[in-house]
Amino acid sequence: MQKTLISHIYNEEYLLPFWIEHYKKYNFDNVVIIDYDSTDNSIDIIKDMAPDWQIRASKNKMFEAAAVDREVMEIESEFTGWKMTMNTTEFAIFPMELIEFLEDHKHNKLILQAINIVSPADTFPKNYFEFINGNVELLGVKAPHYDRLIHKNINGQYRVGRHLLEEQRKKCRTIKMTPFSYLFSARIYPWNKNLLSRKLQIKNKIPISDKEKGRGFQHQRDAKQMEDDMLSNLKRSKLLRDLF
Repeated sequence: MQKTLISHIYNEEYLLPFWIEHYKKYNFDNVVIIDYDSTDNSIDIIKDMAPDWQIRASKNKMFEAAAVDREVMEIESEFTGWKMTMNTTEFAIFPMELIEFLEDHKHNKLILQAINIVSPADTFPKNYFEFINGNVELLGVKAPHYDRLIHKNINGQYRVGRHLLEEQRKKCRTIKMTPFSYLFSARIYPWNKNLLSRKLQIKNKIPISDKEKGRGFQHQRDAKQMEDDMLSNLKRSKLLRDLF
C-alpha cells in the first residue's frame, strides 16, 4: 500500500535539512511540499537533498487557516493508501520500518501524540535522535492536545489547524506513546536565533481575518513572549525517558 507525506513551507531553510534527512529514511512513495513563496534557500535544499519530491506553489498567498487545510485535503485526495501531513517542526518517530508499522495497525485512522522537546541546548545534536538512547541533555513536555493523524481515507476531514473534532478522535486509535513511537515537536527546540527568526516571520503571513478570529494567536507573540513560553516549558520538562 502506498504511503504519502505532505507538508507546507515558508522560509524553512533552518529546519528543512534535519526534516528531510529524517523522512527520507521512511521511503515514502509520494512526498508533496506546498511552498508559500519562500524567499530563502528552502527550494534549493529540497531539490538538492530530495530531488524526487514534488514541490508545488500554494494557491494561497497567506496562511489563512481554513484555506491552508483545504489545500492539504485536496492534495491528500489525489493519493490512495496511507497519508500523513506534518509541519516542518514535526518529526514522527516509528518503532520499525514505516510500512510494517502501518500494516500492523489495521485501523483506518491512527493518532500519533506529540512531545514538545525543550532543552538548554541551542543546536541540534549531530545525531538528533540520540535522545532515544537516553541523552540526558534533551528534555520534553507532553502535549496532550497536540497530535497528528495518519490515515488511509480520502482526506483527513480536519477542522481548522488539521486537528480533529472530539467525535472524530473517538473513532481513531491513539498509538501508545513510547520512546519509539510518538511525535517529536521542534517548535521550541533548539532555542536559538534561527528558530526564533523562523517563528517571528510567520505573523506576517497571517491575514487580518484570521487574527480577528483568534487563529494563529501563538504566532502573534513577540520575541520576549516566545522566550517566556520556552522557559515555562523548560520548568515543567522532564527527561524524555521519564515521559513514557
